[in-house]
Amino acid sequence: MRPALEYSPNQRDVKDDPEIYVPAAAACIMIAGEKIRGYDDEFPPGELTGRPASGGPLWEGKHGYCEGRWRLWKERFLAVSQESGILEQTKMVAKDAHDEMERIDQDV
Repeated sequence: MRPALEYSPNQRDVKDDPEIYVPAAAACIMIAGEKIRGYDDEFPPGELTGRPASGGPLWEGKHGYCEGRWRLWKERFLAVSQESGILEQTKMVAKDAHDEMERIDQDV
């Protein structure tokens, strides 16, 4: 999710290819979105664990999952679906993920 949704286009590194990461992030939503939506977990950094669930530059919240991060991802899927320079297929996948997140939010 981080490389797909937590970097703006001008913050992406060459390795953060949206054509790879956006479909993978969308698949996570399609498969486990309802479970992810309900998470409110934090994973603090540690000497032996590194920085699990840390965010990209667009996320300033906790190292973990919460409603705020879910909202960021939903906004970013919509933004990616309208971004220039992205394949149409990737834009469609991003829009579908956004729509699924909207559906999940309505059920909460």
